[in-house]
Amino acid sequence: ERLYVFTADYRMHKVLEKAHKVTSKRAEDWGIVEVAEKSIGFKWSSSYYPAHVYLPQATEKQLRDIFGSWPLPTKQRKPMQHKKGVTEQHVEKLLELYKAIGVGRDRLPYSPEMKLLTKQFNESTGHSLAEPDVWYHLVTRLKKGGGKVHK
Repeated sequence: ERLYVFTADYRMHKVLEKAHKVTSKRAEDWGIVEVAEKSIGFKWSSSYYPAHVYLPQATEKQLRDIFGSWPLPTKQRKPMQHKKGVTEQHVEKLLELYKAIGVGRDRLPYSPEMKLLTKQFNESTGHSLAEPDVWYHLVTRLKKGGGKVHK
């Protein structure tokens, strides 16, 4: 009863609109009731189809009733703050560790090698940076050039 499908696709809107109008007799004639009971294990009802909102025709009141407010509130994102104290020497050490790992920049995020790189960097420099902070410093340095990994 709280599941909604929001669509701007007219065809999807019409399918969902018609699905709610399918009678039990029609569903039985089409074999939907039998499939629901045998294959899925529940008694069919047109109420199982989700409520839907066709966005081109949605009213502000309708959206406000669904979401609680409209337009939806937005939260301003603060710019990422990076730890101070990372010197150019530390960044060069990071670049050296990165080259030793031998994984290309695009494959590094969220990989085991990124965890390893972060650990090695923190151990060798005395920092306690998180992976996103190490990634920020690495990418900033790589944009200056000279950090390509050769395989």
